[in-house]
Amino acid sequence: GYDRIIQPSACHLPDDIIQKILLTRALLTEPKLLLMDTPFKGLSAERVVSVLEYINTHMKDTTVVIADTSCINKEYFNKVIGLSNGKILNSDNRS
Repeated sequence: GYDRIIQPSACHLPDDIIQKILLTRALLTEPKLLLMDTPFKGLSAERVVSVLEYINTHMKDTTVVIADTSCINKEYFNKVIGLSNGKILNSDNRS
């Protein structure tokens, strides 16, 4: 169930399944602040779009910070900051 503890080192689920479970749990808790590091690794482009649409539709009161090296759809974000070696390369306010 939703409250079952998943310990990735202790179970025999594939990494992509564990990633999907942990991502789903993070989204469903409706936190005020959600920090995600490469949350879309291994997900299809369609799944990424679904998650981003869910965030934009259902998590309006949540500040979402995503650290990712992939080129994800910037139109889903109101601010995009590019970093390299801890320095800001660019900042794009979209709101």
